[in-house]
Amino acid sequence: MRLGQIDSRVTQLIGNLRNRESAGIIQPALSMGVSLRHLSGLVGNGAMASIYYQTMEQTLNHVSVDSTLRTTMLADARAIIEQQIVSACQSLKAELERLEMIAPSAIGFGQFSGGQDYYQQAPKHHTSTDLTADEIHQLGLSEISRIYNEIRMAVAELGYPETDSLGQIYSRLETDGGMVPASQVVATHTTIIAGASAKLDQAFSQVPA
Repeated sequence: MRLGQIDSRVTQLIGNLRNRESAGIIQPALSMGVSLRHLSGLVGNGAMASIYYQTMEQTLNHVSVDSTLRTTMLADARAIIEQQIVSACQSLKAELERLEMIAPSAIGFGQFSGGQDYYQQAPKHHTSTDLTADEIHQLGLSEISRIYNEIRMAVAELGYPETDSLGQIYSRLETDGGMVPASQVVATHTTIIAGASAKLDQAFSQVPA
């Protein structure tokens, strides 16, 4: 049962966390707190209430399995959770709590030695652009501003107040746009997709064949 592999994976994860700590890299306190809260919810209410047991039970409810085999599989899952996964999660929780005490408050690679070099190299690794990370960031801000202005122009033509926030605009559009009847959903979205596809070359220099 794959469920029995989780404790070894957790052991590997703890080892990776310690290796990163030795290299001076610890995830930010903010995300550490999120991880701890999520971890507490995995098995904190007992084996049968855990996501592992619940997922298996729900899966077995939707497949044709002999009742005896179903009972055996659920019993095995419960035993693995109680005997292996709970202790593994407790070990991981203790490790994260220790690291949280020394975790940086800053977020991002920029806080580490060589972090800025990493940001400069990342775009070249993941894309074909020669732009720097700062230039890409500024381009994103400029595009957001451009798109926002275009939205403003479009909604002005609809007679909406120019002072509305984006949230208010979307709420008005949702209310005024009405609902598409179930019988017309496929046809309506097929038309929308066809219209968008016809305009792809206006937004992209290259499109899939």
